[in-house]
Amino acid sequence: MSPVFGLRSKLTMKEMIAKALSESDFLWISANDIQEAVSVIKGSEVAMTSISPTLSVLKKEGIILRDGLKIALASRVKNNETPHDERSKGASKNHR
Repeated sequence: MSPVFGLRSKLTMKEMIAKALSESDFLWISANDIQEAVSVIKGSEVAMTSISPTLSVLKKEGIILRDGLKIALASRVKNNETPHDERSKGASKNHR
């Protein structure tokens, strides 16, 4: 049985990152935005040293895509949920 998303302590780092990316108002966001969103999801500060290795694993697994410093869920890019130029707006608080 998979973890319940409503129980913050039960989410893995991969699940928290996926949640942050799927709930973002923007298709493409930065690792810093992901770190901030994951910290909110977890309820405590999450270090970038925890985020970065997980992003590498998710990229290798094909779950996320990278475009320079921006990151997106592959499924959202495939579904083209946001126009491609939306990522260039650069709002740093875009996950709220």
